[in-house]
Amino acid sequence: MADVPVIRSDPGMERGATVSGANERGLAQTTPVQSLAGVLEEELSILLHVKEIAQKQKSILSGGRPDDVWENLADLEICWQELHRAEDRRQPVARRVSEMLGMGGRDLALREVVAALPVEAGTPLRQLQAALTAATKEVTELNAHNATLIQGLLRLMGQRLQFYTSLQEGYQPYDALGRRAGGISAAPNGGRLA
Repeated sequence: MADVPVIRSDPGMERGATVSGANERGLAQTTPVQSLAGVLEEELSILLHVKEIAQKQKSILSGGRPDDVWENLADLEICWQELHRAEDRRQPVARRVSEMLGMGGRDLALREVVAALPVEAGTPLRQLQAALTAATKEVTELNAHNATLIQGLLRLMGQRLQFYTSLQEGYQPYDALGRRAGGISAAPNGGRLA
């Protein structure tokens, strides 16, 4: 693979120095491509964890245990936050890779940046990108399915709440004659005045 520019961590390092040149000087350097691969691996790991939780959520929702659902939703929210942070880290690294490729550092779609890489450097990233795409599709489908189940669960809870509310609203104080509207139950004194 041809030498590629590195992210310069050494202020004294000449502009345009290469990975092999840096290694000759004994400097531990990371290329933008390696940085991007690391971020993508982290992103994929988190996404697979999200998928695992979403699958667990699907099982819980199908079993109809609301308490487990809410606990699982909290776990899912934490994973989404981690995923967003990984995506935020990916953007500046992807821009550096596009600069390295002479693409002007534009905020390109990741697939455009990866597609422009040489075969040797691009193959692992393309594999990661394909895995990310597949995992994203699975998670999207799982979330859509779970959202439908959650909506059904919320509708059921809403119906129950409406039923209990109607019972509460139907409970009226006794009048002076010991009568109550709705006739839900008889007055405790049998309708006689105290």
